[in-house]
Amino acid sequence: MSIAKLFVKKVLSCLLVTMIIMSCVPLAVMQAAAQSSVPSTTSKHVDQTFLKFDADEREEVARAVLASEIMLYLGATNLDLDEEIDCRSLEELSEIASHYPRYPRQITDSMDKIVTIYKPVERIVVFNHDGFLTLRSINATDKVVGVCAYLERHFGPLFPTELTDYPNIGVFFNPDYEAVLNLNPDVILLSGWTYRSYGYSENDAIQKKFEDLDPRIAVIRLECDNPSYYVKEVRKIGYILEKEEEAGEFIDFYEKYLNTIKERVDALSEDDKPKVYFELPRANYQTPGSGTAVHRMIVDTGGNNIFSDLSNVVDIDPEEVINRNPEIIVKGGRAPGYNLDDPTLLIKTRDEIMNRPELRGVVAVKNESVYIIPYGFIYSPTHFVCMVYMAKWFHPALFNDLDPEAIHQEYLTKFLEVDYDLDEHGVFVYPEVN
Repeated sequence: MSIAKLFVKKVLSCLLVTMIIMSCVPLAVMQAAAQSSVPSTTSKHVDQTFLKFDADEREEVARAVLASEIMLYLGATNLDLDEEIDCRSLEELSEIASHYPRYPRQITDSMDKIVTIYKPVERIVVFNHDGFLTLRSINATDKVVGVCAYLERHFGPLFPTELTDYPNIGVFFNPDYEAVLNLNPDVILLSGWTYRSYGYSENDAIQKKFEDLDPRIAVIRLECDNPSYYVKEVRKIGYILEKEEEAGEFIDFYEKYLNTIKERVDALSEDDKPKVYFELPRANYQTPGSGTAVHRMIVDTGGNNIFSDLSNVVDIDPEEVINRNPEIIVKGGRAPGYNLDDPTLLIKTRDEIMNRPELRGVVAVKNESVYIIPYGFIYSPTHFVCMVYMAKWFHPALFNDLDPEAIHQEYLTKFLEVDYDLDEHGVFVYPEVN
């Protein structure tokens, strides 16, 4: 190509991009916006300012992201650089700009990765079970076109006909990649944590494969089960799906009960907080230490985790439980909760603990303060209901006015919009709470 033709090409390219900029982005504020409005990624789960649902702040972010994309294009097409710049095509820029100022939108997911959404999301594939419940809670499952096959196993009784209507896309540890791509999703929702058990593929490897297969699909990883940042994740989902109002309504409901618990627990002295031993369902004498969602739940409901000096999930010596002498024992049961109408499985789990010879002298066993709650019920958006149960176990007089079953029923009826009567179905704790 002659120098003259190359010059003409560059000039035309600049003119075309400038037309896009002029139609969508005020040039006078482009540079400042790009410097000041792009979300920070310096800390995990930061609730960026644009998630406050302020329209002006959202537009500032959209302007900054669009300006950045345009500048990348100009650099890639008009600068002589040794390395190629990965940028959007002119056609893609035009499409992105057509949605301004509502888009682009950005969030930082649970893996500290900035995810950019360039246009309204219409099609979502969900491998994260808790993500599906969260989408349902903000009235966004109309955008779901595929779900993990195991979702029916865990929550089938809540959605007896709906889940079976989705095409088979595999399970969260082994997706059917071809089936997913055939659904042409805008977003794939994976769990934030990395699945390592039994040699199955990990979520980071799954994410990379999806991104390699089709870079246009936004892969978002959110946990949706941890009270430490669940509210922020709900806001993020509401933001990228234009469901800010619905997200706010659900958050108000969620926080109403947890704030009540917090206000009362904050008034307690350390001496008023019972010593709690929590045992995981996978093995005896395996417990969550600090840094886990369960530890946070124990602390926030007025308990003292006897293994708070340890980190993450650890195996412990039974002698340590005896020495630390918990006043309350809670074990996560393997039973799924919604699939049960009979407490037998939970009763057997409790009896096994009560009959351990080494625990006979422990205060919790002597006082029969041993409680079982399905582990899947804890590690899901229903953790807030679990926290109401825990608050009543730890401080029955202080929380006599809270009814966890009524709160749970309100969640199912109002936000999940399912026909499921807790008076007739489901077993979630044993012994029952009065």
